[in-house]
Amino acid sequence: MSTAALTIERILAEPLPHLLAEVHGEVLELPALDDPEFFGSIVANPRKAGVVFAMPAGRSADERDCVVRLLVAQLLHLDTTGFPSSIAVSDFKVAA
Repeated sequence: MSTAALTIERILAEPLPHLLAEVHGEVLELPALDDPEFFGSIVANPRKAGVVFAMPAGRSADERDCVVRLLVAQLLHLDTTGFPSSIAVSDFKVAA
């Protein structure tokens, strides 16, 4: 995943398809994720070049857009203070 040139400004400005292409990302809508307080997750596999955004099905395009951008910024350890404070991000690392 070549994200060295991604800044918070670019994450917020790029059209979502371009941002997803840059991080080799794919959004998967999963009907089994039906918790109304769960916005989505990102899974990065160090053995693969990309990331998967697992999101509940049926969410609005605007919500999906915001959450993907927030998760990309979080993944890159960028400042996320400009995002809605109502969305909390937790970081879990899974041992290989």
